[in-house]
Amino acid sequence: MDVLSVLNNQTVLQATNLDTSAQTDAEAAAADAEEQKTNFLELLLTQLQNQNPLDPMDTDEWTAQLTRYSQLEQQISTNEKLTVTNSLLADGATSSAFGFIGQDVEINSNVGVVQDGEASWTYEVQGQSDEVVITITNAEGEVVKTVDGSTVTGVHAFTLDATDVDELGLSAGQQLIMNVSAKLKNDSVKTEITSHLEVDGVWSDQKESFLTAGEISFRMSDVLKVQKPYTEEVAAAPAQ
Repeated sequence: MDVLSVLNNQTVLQATNLDTSAQTDAEAAAADAEEQKTNFLELLLTQLQNQNPLDPMDTDEWTAQLTRYSQLEQQISTNEKLTVTNSLLADGATSSAFGFIGQDVEINSNVGVVQDGEASWTYEVQGQSDEVVITITNAEGEVVKTVDGSTVTGVHAFTLDATDVDELGLSAGQQLIMNVSAKLKNDSVKTEITSHLEVDGVWSDQKESFLTAGEISFRMSDVLKVQKPYTEEVAAAPAQ
């Protein structure tokens, strides 16, 4: 593993929109082409060894087989070039990932992290409801806090003051999971949750790159929004 940041007990979040089918298909095609090449050569040698000297292989058939062999060689060469291209793209993705360090991001996950004494999420209530309950748990499933959420249809922000929860000893970088239960007359109402994090590192396993925030790692494809960190200079800047 090529580690580009200090990793301590990292949990890699499940990708929400990762598509590895193209890479898998390319690898399968390359293996299939190599197998066909081997089989073809073995068959061709067997034909040459067992042909009747008085009735040799037809010239047209020989040419056709050589043409098929050439096509296999081209297919294998193309797959090798695609592998190199994918590797270069992966290296480029790792380089671009460094630009996320220090940025505040919103990701498509309900897993948050304690940073600067708090953990933040956004939740959306997608319909009329008369009861909304927010439950925050740690990685071990222990309930950290349970509070009532907004029953208003739409998007809402929620921030947990980690310094206010001492009984479980929350620490900087610790991952927390937010769940929202919305109901209308005991019928469930759909909700969506995203978390807000500050990226503090990057690492790669030679196949893809990951961003880190505290104890969690996630893919760039899970980033929904990037915002520059809030600073006093930005806050004090006069309106244009």
